[in-house]
Amino acid sequence: MKMIETSRERQSTSRTLSLLLLCLSSTGQVSSQINHQSTLIRKLLRGYEAYPPPNRPTVVNLGIYINYFYAMSEQSMDYRLSFYMRQEWNDSRFEFDSKAFSNITKLKVDEATIKSLWIPDVFFRNEKGASFHKVTQNNRLLYIHDTGRVWYVSKISATFSCPMKLDKYPMDRQSCPIWFDSFGYLKDTIIFKWMESSVEFDPQGKNLPEMEIEDYKTFDCTRQAKSGYEPGEYPCLVVRFYATRPLGYFMIQFYIPSVLLVILSWVSFWISADAVVARVSIGLLTVLNLVTQSTGSRNQLPKVSYVKAIDVWMTACLVFAFASLIEFAVVNVWSRTEARQRKQHAATETTRGNGQYNRSNGYSGQRDNRNETGQFASRQSEQSRSTNTTPE
Repeated sequence: MKMIETSRERQSTSRTLSLLLLCLSSTGQVSSQINHQSTLIRKLLRGYEAYPPPNRPTVVNLGIYINYFYAMSEQSMDYRLSFYMRQEWNDSRFEFDSKAFSNITKLKVDEATIKSLWIPDVFFRNEKGASFHKVTQNNRLLYIHDTGRVWYVSKISATFSCPMKLDKYPMDRQSCPIWFDSFGYLKDTIIFKWMESSVEFDPQGKNLPEMEIEDYKTFDCTRQAKSGYEPGEYPCLVVRFYATRPLGYFMIQFYIPSVLLVILSWVSFWISADAVVARVSIGLLTVLNLVTQSTGSRNQLPKVSYVKAIDVWMTACLVFAFASLIEFAVVNVWSRTEARQRKQHAATETTRGNGQYNRSNGYSGQRDNRNETGQFASRQSEQSRSTNTTPE
């Protein structure tokens, strides 16, 4: 038993020693690699100048990885998004032999060193406001490869202008660009090109409450890039995002309620024309509600001078509701006129009947008087004859 316990103790001791040796060797390798990286950075920056650009012309490949769209506003005609700005170029001054530095093929540069390197002066032509992310550290990195290829990435949140055409609103399709220009270098010094994966999206990056990003296209706008502060052609790239507007919100908030209000205004057709209060109340209620809806739809949009699709819809609904109110007014006036005419006709008939009755009564009275007069005259003549025939 003692021999077995002794062997087990020896095995555990050997395992512990081997683990310690492995940790020490790995620590030594890490420290050695760090020393090689520091030596390599000092060697590459020896005699390095940040200006001029490394080559003439220097080809800079651009690309973006979009984290998410914040919002797209019709009122201010802009949109906001957060993305990784990717830049890649070759600098022959950074070429090194990886075998001489422990097979290091990629070198990460620290923040202090990045500030002393040449970086392309890319700016956004249609940018309204932008900022680099600095929480908890500056969100950017730069890698130098043994072939001289430089890979630079920074995280940016920016607001870009997006001139919108709202004539088909809310069934519109907007095209919102990002213009990448060089601020100070002409195209004979710097050339911008898109990467193979020029634009990439986070799986949840396209979700917007009011818009859907359905497609994008990239263009080279170098020939069109004319600077306003210095003559010449500047390198330029542009990506356009095409967004459509889901109709669910507008169906619930505008289209279905407006249709129901128009149908409600037609209910007055089945109400008696004598029920003035009921029909006027329904007509005014529908008209006022449609006016309120129309005002609410316009408050979400800028004050443009052209007619929008939703304006046509709301105006048509308002015309239908107002026409039902006008129809009641016409029917009410017509019914009152007809009732007045009926009363007048009835009064005329009554007067005419009374006149005929009076005339018939007067004719019969005259005839009776004449009969009575004739009878009296006949009686008088008979009496006179009897008097004349009496013997003397």
